[in-house]
Amino acid sequence: MTNEELLQITVNQNLGCFTKDDLKDIWQDDEYAQMRDELLQLMMRFKLCYKIPGCPDTYIAPQFLPIEKAKYTWDNSKNLILCYTYQSMIPKGMFTRFIVEMHPWIEQQKLVWKSGVVLNKDQTRAEVIENYNQREIKIRVAGNRKKELMAVVTHELEKINSSQEGLQYEARVPCNCETCKNLPKPHFYSLDLLKKRLNASHYYIECYESYKRVDVRSLIDDDVMLQPVKADGENNPEVTALESELERKPDESFKTVTRNQVFISYSHKDEEWLSKLQDCLKPIIRNQKELVVWDDTKIKAGDQWRKEIENALALAKVAVLLVSHNFLASDFIHENELPPLLDAAKAKGLTIIWIPLSSSNYQETEINKYQSAHPPNQPLKSLSSAQEDEAWVDICQKIKKAVAVPQ
Repeated sequence: MTNEELLQITVNQNLGCFTKDDLKDIWQDDEYAQMRDELLQLMMRFKLCYKIPGCPDTYIAPQFLPIEKAKYTWDNSKNLILCYTYQSMIPKGMFTRFIVEMHPWIEQQKLVWKSGVVLNKDQTRAEVIENYNQREIKIRVAGNRKKELMAVVTHELEKINSSQEGLQYEARVPCNCETCKNLPKPHFYSLDLLKKRLNASHYYIECYESYKRVDVRSLIDDDVMLQPVKADGENNPEVTALESELERKPDESFKTVTRNQVFISYSHKDEEWLSKLQDCLKPIIRNQKELVVWDDTKIKAGDQWRKEIENALALAKVAVLLVSHNFLASDFIHENELPPLLDAAKAKGLTIIWIPLSSSNYQETEINKYQSAHPPNQPLKSLSSAQEDEAWVDICQKIKKAVAVPQ
C-alpha cells in the first residue's frame, strides 16, 4: 500500500481530520521522515487541507469530510440568495478549495461537510452548498451584514471560477413573486440579464412560473447585487476589509495574539462618564508608557470604524464596561462589542471589569457573572462628589492591576 493510499484511508476513517502524529505513522520511511513539514505545507498551499483554528497540529482535508449534511437551524426570513449554475460539471476539487479559503469563518469549526459549509461572521451567517449533479452552487445569507458577507463569498467563488480555464457559468437570483415565494424551486433569473434590463430602463420582467410581472429593482435592489462581482478585490471599503481579514487568517492561525490593551465599552449617551474615566487614567498612562487604553474616540475621520473596533477588541487584555441603562439598551454594544469580549473572557484571554454608573438590570445579562469594580448597590451617580473621586481612584488602580504593567 502506498503512502498516498494510507493517508487517504486514515483521513477517511477520521472524517477528514488528521494530526501531525498521523503523518508520522504514514510518512515513516526514511525518504519522507525529513520532509513531513514540507509535504504538509505543500498540501496547505495547494488548498488540499487547512489547520483547525485553536487546535494545535490538527488539520482538515475537506475532500474526505462526511457526505452527510451537518445539522443546524436556519432563519429563512429576509435572506439574500444567489446561485451559480455551470454549463458543464463543476470541476472536481473546486468546492474543496472554497472551503479551505473560507475556513477561518466556519461556524464553530463544525458546520462543514463534503459539499457544504455554514460560515459565521459578525452575527451574519452564510450557507454555501454545492449540488454537484445539478451543476450549481447555492448561497444564502442571513443576519446584520448580509451584503458584505455575500460580497466576500462571491468574491472567493469568482476567484476560483476564473482560475478554471474555459469554465462557463452564470450567477442567478430567485424570483420573489408571491407564487415563487412558496415554491421549493422558484424561477431564477440571470443576474446579467436583470442588470441589462435595468440599464435599458426596462423595469419589469415576466416570471415563467406565475406569468406575473415582477419589478426588476425588487430583485436586485441590494448593493451587492447591483455591483459587478469582481475577482480583483475592487469592492466597497467594508467588503475589502473583510476580504483582507480573511486572507490574513490562515497565517494568523500559527500565531498567538498578544493582548496588551484596555478596551473601554460605553454608550455614547454616557460620554461625560467616559471623560471622567479618561481623566482619572491619564496619570497612570503617563507613568506606565506600555499601558494602552482604547475607546472609539480614537477612531479618526475616514477610518473604517468597524474594523478599528474589531482590531481593538482582538488586542484587549482588559475590558472596562461603563454599565448603565443606556449601555444595556444599546443594540450595537449587545451585538458587536459584548459577544467577542465575553467569548475572550471565557477563554481566559481577557479580564472584564465593569463599573456601575447607575442602577440597572445588569442581573438580566451575562455581566452579572463578573466582578464589578465598585459595589453595584452604590452606583457612581448616587455618590457625592468627594465619594465619586475616591471611587474613581480605586477603580483605576484595579484597572492598572488587571493589566499588570511592569514597574
